[in-house]
Amino acid sequence: SCVGHIDQSNARQQPGHNTTNYSVLLGIVLGGDTAKRSDAGNLYVAPSSHVKLAEKFREKAPNGHIPWYPNIAEKYFGKANAPKMKAVKVSPGQAVLMHHQTIHGVGPNHSDTDRVNLYFRVTAKRPDGKKIYCPEAMRDPFMESPLLDQLVTSQQLQQ
Repeated sequence: SCVGHIDQSNARQQPGHNTTNYSVLLGIVLGGDTAKRSDAGNLYVAPSSHVKLAEKFREKAPNGHIPWYPNIAEKYFGKANAPKMKAVKVSPGQAVLMHHQTIHGVGPNHSDTDRVNLYFRVTAKRPDGKKIYCPEAMRDPFMESPLLDQLVTSQQLQQ
């Protein structure tokens, strides 16, 4: 597995400053050998980490600002309790949709094929003053994506 993070633009990567957020990350796989193996530069995610982080944000910053840290999983969960990462196995032409604060990273590529993905950061319509920083959405991970919550719930019931 790899070390996880939540995305933050380079200009805003200042430990202790507000964590900027968008709603979801949409990734489209254009090339690579990540469908059948876990060591081809795969995207790694910590399942349900967006919900676990929301719990931590409500606990540690119920009304105030939510600070960003480069090692956010370790900062909020401790080294021993950081969420476990899992490889996402996808083929070219498939898409990945995940919540902004899903802890994620990229593993090493030991295949002979370059991993090529196209990512879009999608933000729900927000009130003025909340375009890049909406702590309410970070404390309530389904506030901006209620249909995704319904989809996840239905998929879990099918398993």
